[in-house]
Amino acid sequence: MTFETTIQEALEDPQPGDWWHEMFVNYHLVVAVQGEHVFVLKETEPVGGKHYRYTGKIEIWDRDQFRKECRFGYPCRNSRIEWVNIAREKLGLQPISRST
Repeated sequence: MTFETTIQEALEDPQPGDWWHEMFVNYHLVVAVQGEHVFVLKETEPVGGKHYRYTGKIEIWDRDQFRKECRFGYPCRNSRIEWVNIAREKLGLQPISRST
C-alpha cells in the first residue's frame, strides 16, 4: 500500500480516533462518523511549553468538508482515544477502544 493510498483511504473512510496532522502538529481529531457527517475536535489551546489540549468544541462536517479540511494533512489511525472518548461522552455515544 502506498502512502498516498493510505491518505486517500482515510479521507474516504474516516474512523473515530483518526488524528490528522501536519509535521506532527495536531489539527483535527475524528470523534464519530454518522452517515454523511463527521464529528471533529479541531480547536486546541496551549497549556505550557510545547503541550496543548483540545478545547472540547465539536464541529460537525459533511464528508465533502472533511475531505477539503484534511486534504493537505497526514492521518494516524486509531490514536488519541482518550480525547475521542471524552468528546463521545458529550455526544451521548459509547466509548471506543483501541481495536475499534
